[in-house]
Amino acid sequence: MIVKNERLSINLQINFDVIEELYYSNITKRGLYKVYNQEIGSYYALKVYDVDMNDIQDIEKEIISYNKNANKINFPKIHYKFQKDNLVCVVMDWIDGKTATNSFKMPPRDSFEIKQRINYCIEICFILQKIHQNRIIHRDLKPDNILITNPKDARGGVSIIDFGLSALKRNLQGEGTPIFQSPEQELGIGTIGTWSDIYALGHVFYYILHSSNLSLIPNDDFNGWFDFQLDELSCQYDTTIYQKIFKGMLEFSSKNRTNNLSAIINDLKTLQRSVR
Repeated sequence: MIVKNERLSINLQINFDVIEELYYSNITKRGLYKVYNQEIGSYYALKVYDVDMNDIQDIEKEIISYNKNANKINFPKIHYKFQKDNLVCVVMDWIDGKTATNSFKMPPRDSFEIKQRINYCIEICFILQKIHQNRIIHRDLKPDNILITNPKDARGGVSIIDFGLSALKRNLQGEGTPIFQSPEQELGIGTIGTWSDIYALGHVFYYILHSSNLSLIPNDDFNGWFDFQLDELSCQYDTTIYQKIFKGMLEFSSKNRTNNLSAIINDLKTLQRSVR
């Protein structure tokens, strides 16, 4: 267990003070913390894995794969790995910024702000596209894992954090976060892949545009949604393209779900142009 104000020591020269817990999942037994190194005078992110739920060899393989891709995709670099009791701890670069959760707490005030928020959605698509091209899936996309590093300009002002450090395909039921978790992750009804990230991204975009979450309930046959109703945007816009974006990204079946980020980017640009 990691607690606030605890000091973690790798050796006599390298110590990290725990500043705050960003999240801890009782399902996957993984957590993310902000820590501070007094010797260097820098903040870092600390990701922890409970070895009772996460194989150490798999974690080590994933770290090697992650660092190989770090420079290609501008990932936070991993600096240290150590073990504390039953926890494997990974220390990586800290990125300053506000989460999308905190950045978009209030609904957009006007059409200009809606267009600006769509810009952030487009930028997130570009980043995720690079991630997927390097055969990495995130598996836990949510507003808490989207950092807004520039509140005035989406271009270069967004970062995706807390990657699952994985190869492209994997079958792990229970990963992800409720609401943002795809049906294949929640119910274990198929292979997890890039399409799982697309589903979570649909919910992230809905939150960015509305400052609220969309709740979807499976039907009795578990092959679709019981009801699919989207709130309207507070402006004039192309309702057809708006419905297309979210219905495609949030399709229950992974086989029928939109899995083309370039097409999603084009649709978002079309939606943005229609906003009045």
